[in-house]
Amino acid sequence: MPGRTRRCEEREWRDRIQACMHGPTRAGCAQANAQAAAKRERTGIGACARGPHGENAEPRRFIVATRHSAVHRSAAMPYTLTPAGNALAIAERQWAAAANVASAGDDTQPTIQFTGFSSCIGIAARNNDGTDVIGIHLAIYAADGTQFGVGDVATVINVLQAWDYDPLTTMVIGQISAWKGEIPTALNQLIAALGNPRQFAYGDGVYGVGLNDANVLMPTF
Repeated sequence: MPGRTRRCEEREWRDRIQACMHGPTRAGCAQANAQAAAKRERTGIGACARGPHGENAEPRRFIVATRHSAVHRSAAMPYTLTPAGNALAIAERQWAAAANVASAGDDTQPTIQFTGFSSCIGIAARNNDGTDVIGIHLAIYAADGTQFGVGDVATVINVLQAWDYDPLTTMVIGQISAWKGEIPTALNQLIAALGNPRQFAYGDGVYGVGLNDANVLMPTF
């Protein structure tokens, strides 16, 4: 009878495949199952086309492992820099530029200023025309936990170049010691890419940068 034939086929089909939600296609399933069994003996990991299943995994449950392709893993967000709305309150992972603020007598005034540093550094420079100052507030970690790395150095340089900065005026200010202790390789690459600029190592605090009477960038407090 037709109904009986369908049930037999279904039972035969269930017997021929393993209980993996990504199981092999019907064509050639016997060969695929044999290969999967051999792989389990070698590695102790169930062979599934889309990833390993631990020996103690729940039946039919897909377990993500580090050896999966990137398409099955949640990728970290890139370390990005965005424009700040206020050049005197540049927050973490933001940058801003402003027209030079003249010094008041011998007192250098901030043209740009960062929000409070705890483990951050600031990059500052003048533009090639000598009319504006740019500041970039760099944190070791992005909001989602992404760490500043060697690959992110280019992001900083791209912002400076797009703004037409003068490399000879660049300076680094802030928690340089924290960066040396936690991400020394990335810091060294950043310093080298900036052309070994002047460095002002400070502790926690709020810092800015402005031009003195000699038109030289200086840190402000």
